[in-house]
Amino acid sequence: MLDSTWRELVFGARKLLRRPGFTMVAVITIAVGIGANALVFTVVQGTLLNPLPYPEPGRVVSVWPDHWFTRGELAYFGERAETMELAGALSDSIVYLGADEPLQLDGLHVSSSYFSVLQVPPVIGRTFEGTSSDASTVVLSFGL
Repeated sequence: MLDSTWRELVFGARKLLRRPGFTMVAVITIAVGIGANALVFTVVQGTLLNPLPYPEPGRVVSVWPDHWFTRGELAYFGERAETMELAGALSDSIVYLGADEPLQLDGLHVSSSYFSVLQVPPVIGRTFEGTSSDASTVVLSFGL
């Protein structure tokens, strides 16, 4: 059985070497298929199978309105929310000019209850809880 398998492999290799164009198309097709499979698995693993890195991730809900909420609207919803806790966040890009070259950083403008609602304590220092709503208060991420 091993001898016949070896003969089949040698025969297949000869056929592939005789037609290099077909061989390249076959190898590229298999490579693209494997890459697409790995990409789909990575996306499914990261978004559907792994829970969010917060306690009680099933209670976290995102609301995407047709417009961005203003700070006043977030405050309004936060005061009147009886069945939920509100953690507002507005995505923004920040330019840091303190280095030799300007750096563009991704950031969020968040409500003062953002970290307490998500139950995420700071590694070092403190969050916004109990502080004034001064716009100059900053919490840095671990990656930054």
